[in-house]
Amino acid sequence: MATAKRRKMTAREKQLAAQVRAELREKGLLPEKKKPLNRKRFIEEARDMLRTDGAEYGFTLYLYWALGEMMGHANGPGFLPDLEAVGAAKVIHLAKRRMDFEAAQKAQGKEQWTVGEMCEAVMDVYKA
Repeated sequence: MATAKRRKMTAREKQLAAQVRAELREKGLLPEKKKPLNRKRFIEEARDMLRTDGAEYGFTLYLYWALGEMMGHANGPGFLPDLEAVGAAKVIHLAKRRMDFEAAQKAQGKEQWTVGEMCEAVMDVYKA
């Protein structure tokens, strides 16, 4: 059964909802508002971590653990995977696809390949 389209909230309704949220935050029933994530800075920090700590064998073990943690991310009542879990899954798919591609190339006796060939092998993971 299709649900009816909801009407837009009026300014008064929006103001009332904001007041209710503020009261619930004061009582501790709702969490405080989070500061927005600076994605560019966050990614640059992660790249720096990979450059400095990524060469250590121990870091690889922690990275493997972290991927498992991110794959377990879920939201909502049905525990549907969120975008963070999908991103972690894409990392794993990309790594596996590249590993398989390089193994296939070496099995054919090719020691070198173009970036374009590799991109063709992994492009469907990006588009998923």
